[in-house]
Amino acid sequence: MAYWLLCAEGQPAVGFALAGYCKLPVENLESTAGELRQLYVCATHQQRGLGTLLFETALEWLEQHYSPLYLGVWSGNYGAQRFYGRYGFAKVGEYGFPVGKTIDRELIFRR
Repeated sequence: MAYWLLCAEGQPAVGFALAGYCKLPVENLESTAGELRQLYVCATHQQRGLGTLLFETALEWLEQHYSPLYLGVWSGNYGAQRFYGRYGFAKVGEYGFPVGKTIDRELIFRR
């Protein structure tokens, strides 16, 4: 597992990424599979390339330790889906992800 925190020295964090072994509900999951588990950038700091920086950093680390790679993305987050697609990730499944009292449709992407 690895974790990256994005902040300027002496300032509060504005983003983070978490990566490690894959825990997504993938049928016949490979024992060597890795997952980008979380990637967030505060809304006030988006559109500055910070998400790309975090993603590429996590991706580089994942590629050194795992194969294939997976990630989950909310079905309504079309921008993130296009972003991940540019890096070769494609939808291979979906599942229900609990958010409070509702169940969101989460897509599983693989590369």
